[in-house]
Amino acid sequence: MSTIFGKCNIDKQPVLTDEAVLMKVALDHWNADASGIWADEQTMLGQLTLFNTPESFHEKLPFTDAVSGMTIVADARIDNREELFRKLGVMQDERPQLADSILILKAYCKYGEECLSHFVGDFTFAIWDPSEQKLFCVRDHVGIKPLFYYSDDHFFAFASEKKGLLAIPGIKQKANHDYLMKMVGFIDHNEAETSYEGISRLPPGHFVSIQGKCLKLTKYWELDTEQEIIYKDPRDYVHAFKELFDEAIKCRLRSAFTVGAELSGGLDSSGITCIAARMLHEEGKKIATFSYGFDEKSKTFYHNTEDLIEEHFADEVIAFANVDKVIKIREDGYSNFMEEIDLALRINDGPGVLLPWHDPLKKKVVEENVRVLLSGFPGDQMVTSYAEGYFFEHFEKKRYRTFLKEAKREMGAMKALALLFKATADCYLEKSLTAYRKKRFIQNHRNLPGNFLTPTLSHAEYQRLVKDPPGWPRSYRRLQKMSLQKILVSNRPETEDRNSLLYKSETRFPMADRRLLQFMLSIPAGQKANATGGRLLYRKSMAAVIPESIIRRTDKESLIHPFVLPNWIRDQGSIAAWLKQAGLPERLPYVNFDKLMAGYSLDNDRDYFILNGRMNRKRLHCIVRWLEKNNL
Repeated sequence: MSTIFGKCNIDKQPVLTDEAVLMKVALDHWNADASGIWADEQTMLGQLTLFNTPESFHEKLPFTDAVSGMTIVADARIDNREELFRKLGVMQDERPQLADSILILKAYCKYGEECLSHFVGDFTFAIWDPSEQKLFCVRDHVGIKPLFYYSDDHFFAFASEKKGLLAIPGIKQKANHDYLMKMVGFIDHNEAETSYEGISRLPPGHFVSIQGKCLKLTKYWELDTEQEIIYKDPRDYVHAFKELFDEAIKCRLRSAFTVGAELSGGLDSSGITCIAARMLHEEGKKIATFSYGFDEKSKTFYHNTEDLIEEHFADEVIAFANVDKVIKIREDGYSNFMEEIDLALRINDGPGVLLPWHDPLKKKVVEENVRVLLSGFPGDQMVTSYAEGYFFEHFEKKRYRTFLKEAKREMGAMKALALLFKATADCYLEKSLTAYRKKRFIQNHRNLPGNFLTPTLSHAEYQRLVKDPPGWPRSYRRLQKMSLQKILVSNRPETEDRNSLLYKSETRFPMADRRLLQFMLSIPAGQKANATGGRLLYRKSMAAVIPESIIRRTDKESLIHPFVLPNWIRDQGSIAAWLKQAGLPERLPYVNFDKLMAGYSLDNDRDYFILNGRMNRKRLHCIVRWLEKNNL
């Protein structure tokens, strides 16, 4: 994992060296292992490199190809190296030390923009082509690596973190209140939006090219909901899944340092840990696991001992996989709520996905000389989905009796009939129902516990904020794709990526391997779920791979991070006092201040916060603090 940045002056003015230095200084808050800046008259590219893969130690970026004159910066891990070596004719003696960035540049020289269909891995990169006078910036298929950009009539600039863009004198720090209103109201925002006006996020599976005054944003990949994989023998699904899952884990073990794994004791992290441990042990290498444990304070708070069972399952996996190093995190390290908020703002460069429980774990990772941490996210959204709504596959195939039978089992007869009617109407009256769906969505949304928009917000304002809500998915594959693309899901990897960078490590996500995602999306719903529940294929595939007690689990405890709720209840009085003096009604006139403040009471118990928009309150705290600190 590394940081890239750059600037291209559209107005043909010379690039100022001072601006490159300002961006570099702002971005090098993690003490990079190597750095470099390249510039010609109107274009500048910069790189801050983290040494992680064996090849990265030989990488000197920015790199300029002597033949083509093209220059590249990249934050990349390419997983199909052997395949690309063959396609590109890379000599055998060159391969061991050839960096992933050079492999990308070779592919671009041969295939141009079409090179993206040849890559498997996680990456962002930028290439300057002097012959075409074109800058080409890319974000990987699934969106694991982040990239942000700014463009006006004078220049285009990009960076792995927004702080790099904010360091440029010509970019003003101005709050995007439409984005903030959507956060306050728990409304999905556009995937390109950020908390700053003028700064955009490059969406997953997209590239942006700048040539002259022409800026072109292009989607080059998305999951294919029409593709179907059908095997005659059901055992072939298990065999194919095992191959893909093993490969997804294996290619993410490539590191010159110790490999670690997050371990909760759930199905996802247990499978990854056991397979990774086996592979590493076969190579004579070690694995470390990182889990959250309960201190005496947490045990007292969670008086029901059943709540503590997640740690017990993690211990079973540790013994089963013969884990070499076991690290338990029993303290969060935050002395008060403001420290937690300020860290979140530092990671996201403003309000964003809030993961306060991750930082204590990331700190332990660097102490153990670990630079790769394997995560089970986003298993729940696809690979190990609980398969809610799997019966929509029967609707797609026009098996309406079976659809009703399966839906009835999950939601009751009347709701199943109503769902069939709505889905059928949506198929034939899609355009006519768009306005109706939007109206109903707004009506229902006003009363959500996590919606803190003022009730006086006009219907017209809601209409402007809410994009057309999707209709009924018509197929289970579309439903799964929608789940994976939810903003809070798709933006989480970028937050984890930046949090890891603070401690010179990298989080990798086997469950987000695009080959594995497409396979799971394409197989029949009956292979993923039945009347007894979801995760069917995963459970079959993990037989003898993980402990039987884990395979049989049908629950998922919410207490993987034991100190989050105790701290919340500890701090609620202080939070309420701070909000009262923060000038909230003036700073955020669209917030329902009375509803927000009613949630802070010393009489509230842990269940209250789970049921009453706890996480959206935390996001609102970040918004208030961000506006306060930056005088916005």
